[in-house]
Amino acid sequence: MLSGKQGLASADEDLDHDDGDLQLVDQSFETVEDNDMESLLPQATNENDAANTSEQVEEPPSTTPLEAHMNSTMGMDGMENGADGSSTTSHFMGWIMPYPVGNMQILFPEFFHSSGWGVLGPHWFGPACVLLILAGASHLCIKSIYRHHLGTMSTIICYLFFGLCTYRLTDVSFRDPGICLDKEIPGHVDPNQVNQYRFCERCQVWQPPDGIHCPECNVCVAGYDHHCVWMGTCIGKRNYRQFVLFNMSWLYYVGYLFFWILTFGPLIMGRSA
Repeated sequence: MLSGKQGLASADEDLDHDDGDLQLVDQSFETVEDNDMESLLPQATNENDAANTSEQVEEPPSTTPLEAHMNSTMGMDGMENGADGSSTTSHFMGWIMPYPVGNMQILFPEFFHSSGWGVLGPHWFGPACVLLILAGASHLCIKSIYRHHLGTMSTIICYLFFGLCTYRLTDVSFRDPGICLDKEIPGHVDPNQVNQYRFCERCQVWQPPDGIHCPECNVCVAGYDHHCVWMGTCIGKRNYRQFVLFNMSWLYYVGYLFFWILTFGPLIMGRSA
């Protein structure tokens, strides 16, 4: 009897021991599962972030027509490297970086984008001659003012006219006349005008309906009016207004010279003397 009870007791102990082992195994599995889940969660988050990042593709930065022209003719580094890989010439610590377009030179490519200013035409000597004429005429005016004793105010007005005419001359000569640089028809063009665009075989650009190829500048100019040697460049859509203002300035200057300095000024001052 004792041996049977002892057998039953040992069997119960074995069962209890097995149950304990099973509980330990279950706990270990739960621990492993928790650890696996925790290790997988950051990976899944990283994969989702990577997927979202790949979906948000950055759009390429928009380029201006001049940049597109420079990239097509001189490579992606057109601002710094020439077509043969050599560095372009820069002056005044990189402020002036001449870039040829036809027979014209864009002196300030970056400034050209924002204001359309900084273009030098093929006949640079034209504006230089006009400036010398203005300077010589102003010198003669001042001598006449002193000779006829027309006063200090007349001299000041003469200097103001000279400064105004010089500014207007510079504004015309160095402003973009409307150089066409579009390799494709712009998307903002009215669909009714698309058929009026023409492709220039010389410049490899699209001309607007009012554009004409200038043989002197060797570029296509929008709103082409004429090529002015005195201004050293074409007169087109973007500098026509400045051209009219320059002509008005020197015409007023001539009127001041003729009517006041040479005619009425000496008469009035002579009588008052």
